[in-house]
Amino acid sequence: MTRRVLTLAVIGSMVAGAAPAAGAVVDARAGTVGPVGLNDRARHVVAALGPGRITPQGPIYPTAERAKTTTAPGSFRVPGKPSPNIEPRFLRYRRESVGLVRGRVFVVISTDRHTRLRGGPGMGDALAGARARFPGLACRTAGDAHGSETFRYCAGRVASHRYLYLGGDPISSVAIATVPLYP
Repeated sequence: MTRRVLTLAVIGSMVAGAAPAAGAVVDARAGTVGPVGLNDRARHVVAALGPGRITPQGPIYPTAERAKTTTAPGSFRVPGKPSPNIEPRFLRYRRESVGLVRGRVFVVISTDRHTRLRGGPGMGDALAGARARFPGLACRTAGDAHGSETFRYCAGRVASHRYLYLGGDPISSVAIATVPLYP
């Protein structure tokens, strides 16, 4: 079933080019970004956000971002038991990216400047506000994919099987996942 949904998503993206609505609210503890939640099925993502652009391998960040300048997370482990037959797939949109493994959402990344955290900071706010709202986050400095640019980020566990990542200071990327995220 998942293969059919992903195939329909590829065909649909060539025709429709739909994108999610701007300004999603992230509920890190509940594991939702707007209408998409962690562990949702691929068909729910496509129904909620449109077909997106599928990338089984390659960039994981939203399509409007560039590897050299993105503050989005770049590494994580794939949920479940390691297997060469299990590869994550990403439904990529202009300012969002949804990671799927075994047909279920395990990470949602947003670089939409209108995205905000429920009860906390949003895009363009200082990381200090995020640290106050989520005291379990560890903040560090990271380099970009090419090692030439550095940026601040905060990441950590916010609930059982719920991890939050905030990249940039001021914040320019937000991600939630079922696994820890790293730059």
